[in-house]
Order: sequence, then C-alpha cells, then structure tokens
Amino acid sequence: MRLAVTGASGLLGLNLSLWATRSGHEVTGLVHSRNLRQAPFSVQQVDLLNEEAALPLLESVRPEALIHCAAIASLNAAEQQPELAQKMNAALPGTLAAAAARWGIPFLQISTDAVFDGQSGHYREVDPPHPLSVYARTKLAGEAAVLAAYPEAT
Repeated sequence: MRLAVTGASGLLGLNLSLWATRSGHEVTGLVHSRNLRQAPFSVQQVDLLNEEAALPLLESVRPEALIHCAAIASLNAAEQQPELAQKMNAALPGTLAAAAARWGIPFLQISTDAVFDGQSGHYREVDPPHPLSVYARTKLAGEAAVLAAYPEAT
C-alpha cells in the first residue's frame, strides 16, 4: 500500500514510516524543515500550511492512505505561538481530511491524550474531553475539523 505520512521527521512520524516500510508498504514521508538523510522511504520537503504547494504534492504521490502526524507538538511552542498552533493543529487536519475524502482514500488523524485533563485516567474515546492548554485545545479542534470534513476518517 502507498502511504503518505506527514511529520515524518518527528518521533511518531519517523517510527511509523520506518515500521510501515519494514512491513512492505511504499511510504512517502512529508517533512517541513528537517530533511531525513538515508531514510529507507521517499522523503518530500513541503510546508503543509502552503496549500497551493502541499496538496498538489500529496496528490502527485498518489497515496492509498494518508496518515497525519505533523503538529506543533511542543506545549511551549503552542503557548508562545497560538496562531501557528491553530493553523497546524486545528485547521490543517480538516484541510487534509477533506482532500483525502475527495481522493477517496482513508485518513488517519493523530491526536493526543492531552485532550483530557488527566484527572481520572484510563480514558476512552467516549469520555468527555477537557483540554487545559493551547496544544490540547488545538488538537481537539483538529479532531472536530477532521470529522466535519470526512466523517469516515479515523
């Protein structure tokens, strides 16, 4: 299967891309500024927030599924740059999900347990979220944007 993985230079995206490659999938990893040398999968450098560049590039890869790992994941960075966190963590997932829906491919959005406040633990998807930070609020908004754009997304 041809997979496109955003955030392929981050901890989760890189490990997912490596695992998928070892499992026999054809992976294209999308990275922003940290290029991966000698990666065992194809790497494309793109600013995902530049839709005019990112969407045509993604479409040209012809993925059979899109896994969105890219995010402003640093709590400090999200607090210091809430507008950027809003664009990257909340708006972009909806844009990518809508594109995946148009292309007729599965879309997987990676979120965070930070959408919960940590008071009780052992959370399930049906538990009510209670985000306490800019990062958590924007990731929760990203979940909502994905489901609004592509209800079949995961």
